[in-house]
Amino acid sequence: MASNQTNAGAGLVGVDVDNDYADGTLGFLVVKNTSTAYNALKGFSKAVQSQIQAGTYSGDVTATLNSMLATERRVYVPYGTWPISSLLVPSNRELFGDGGMTTLYVISGSLSQAVKNSDVAGGNTRIYLHDFGVTGNTAGNASVSGVYLDNVNDSTVERLSVNDVVDWGIAILAGNRNKVLRNNVAAVKGINSSSGVRAGFLFGATGGGIKYCNDLEVGGNIVTSVTQPYVDGFVFEQGTGAEVRGNRALGVPYTGLKANFFHDLQWIGNRAANCLIGFQSLQSARGLIVHGNTAYQNSGAGFQFNQADTSTPARGWSIKGNVSIDNGQNAYSALYGASGVRYGYAFEAGAGATIDGVDFIGNVALDTGGGTQGRGWSWGTNGTISRVVQGGNIARGHVADYIAGASLQVSTLTQFPNYASTGNAVDAIAGTAALPIQFFVNSVPAGAGVTACGDGLANRGMTMPKAGYLRGVYVTGSAAPTAGSYTVVARKNGADFGSGLTVTAGTVNSREETPQTVTFAAGDVIGCRYSSAAGLLPAATINLDITVEVVFI
Repeated sequence: MASNQTNAGAGLVGVDVDNDYADGTLGFLVVKNTSTAYNALKGFSKAVQSQIQAGTYSGDVTATLNSMLATERRVYVPYGTWPISSLLVPSNRELFGDGGMTTLYVISGSLSQAVKNSDVAGGNTRIYLHDFGVTGNTAGNASVSGVYLDNVNDSTVERLSVNDVVDWGIAILAGNRNKVLRNNVAAVKGINSSSGVRAGFLFGATGGGIKYCNDLEVGGNIVTSVTQPYVDGFVFEQGTGAEVRGNRALGVPYTGLKANFFHDLQWIGNRAANCLIGFQSLQSARGLIVHGNTAYQNSGAGFQFNQADTSTPARGWSIKGNVSIDNGQNAYSALYGASGVRYGYAFEAGAGATIDGVDFIGNVALDTGGGTQGRGWSWGTNGTISRVVQGGNIARGHVADYIAGASLQVSTLTQFPNYASTGNAVDAIAGTAALPIQFFVNSVPAGAGVTACGDGLANRGMTMPKAGYLRGVYVTGSAAPTAGSYTVVARKNGADFGSGLTVTAGTVNSREETPQTVTFAAGDVIGCRYSSAAGLLPAATINLDITVEVVFI
């Protein structure tokens, strides 16, 4: 027990006779010396305490804090600036402070992680870090991270402010069932190398041995104030199972949210703005869910889905309800020497790689700046992207709203109405409503001039009830010409409409697909005409069935 007598000293260390603290709930216990009316933190003199609170203490408190962490279940670090090298947190420990008023300041020459778990080899469990700040002091440390946990389970990192670090703001390399919630990471310096990418948050590891971060919850975090190239906001490197909600990457000069070999990953309701790329998946992700996210004014793509792994297909992607606005700003091109892909949504498989099973539904791509976001959504030219379902997507204002490259496997494509007004993919996109208009020609003569095709009525064509565009002209002949040719062209109000198609010797079926800029207005009359070469053979024998397809918008 402590003595209450004058000049009798403080009694047992850790006893405060004037206050009743719950058992096991205070790491920094208070010592009272009644002769001097003196209250000091356990392990620190009154003078040191005053300097720490004023931010002027130049010593190193690492040993004392680590001693407390080794013995106390809960270690409370009051307000002030605490010079440390590296704190080691054992299992079943809580380390906390007074929010932004408590700062762990990494002293020069530490070259370490400010806070890490004590037993990487054996593993730690149930560590709770919350409500304090970490300053890495990059002016004095060429390599320093904020929080660095490896082989940790059932732990939580919450409401921390980490800034001025070189490598990682908050990293969990290996572990299960961990939570990272409502933290703020700023001013990650990185090492300015494409082979040494750093990030505000890192989960899992590939280099130096694969480490898996599984069953992870990441929510309400933010990365800001990063200026060095090759620094990401959030990197999901290796693992299975992560729910990532309500996070923000703002002004990060590489990728806002990036996934490598991470499966069963859910990005829901996150925001990436003014980064190089908003959201990016690099490798053979399986079970990727990207719902309700926003990419705004990033330099390159808003959402970029890559697949470089040729040995293992990426499978089961659900991309729904996202918004990509005014990306392709090209703000970081000087840092990297190239502008990169500047699309709202880019699906790019590598040569020989496969992406199988993509639901692309209800997404929005808007370019309000006149073409900075060059494409709304685009399927690339390499590899194979199969079993795609797309519908309810909207793209407006791009140079090309929708591009379907050779990688898109049309034979397994399923879709329902989308809206896009420009692009090359009129054969693969469904408009809000499509109408096939049937025409025919019996016994095409040789040397026929411009002649209206039959429509079963008065051969005047059909009046359009609303505006739209010409999707294509499709012709099937009863026989192929053996010589010569014939031409079929759609018409609008009696004038040629689109480029038309010419059927030559040996061809039975032919089709013309027009760009979506070949438009018509409500009230226009759409018809069809044909003509033939003088040398057409067989003459007066070939019958034509013609479909002119229009799409209403």
